[in-house]
Amino acid sequence: MKKLVISTILATIGLTASAVEIGVSSVRDSGLEKNGVRITTSVGALAGFTPQVTFTQLNGSYDRWAVGGQYTLPKMGSVALAATAAGVYHNPVTGSDGYGVTGGLKATYALNKHADVVAGVERFFGQDRVSASNANTASFGLNVKF
Repeated sequence: MKKLVISTILATIGLTASAVEIGVSSVRDSGLEKNGVRITTSVGALAGFTPQVTFTQLNGSYDRWAVGGQYTLPKMGSVALAATAAGVYHNPVTGSDGYGVTGGLKATYALNKHADVVAGVERFFGQDRVSASNANTASFGLNVKF
């Protein structure tokens, strides 16, 4: 049911937004020492805030859905910086699922008008039943703008 709700939100955002951005990144969880993949979709910014929906899958460990956003920070040369925050549904392969929050920092470098290289770090804080997954993650990938 939760996946259906998030899919509906993504579809609605995609149909109503003027600018959609989709990102695919490799992600590394420092607590579990495992790699995975992250897919992020976002829509145009309003007053420096960009809403985002993210799905992260860590090989053999967990799936994580996050709804939140990023707030634009001052640029450092040609690198755009943003602070990120999200509410998270965390579903481990074994054990109980639960909820948490993430907070982090993201750096974006524009390759051209429609593609960016993105790197980020974030910290996950979850309920006691998923607290074994409380750790930093680092990601590196490519965003494409439509």
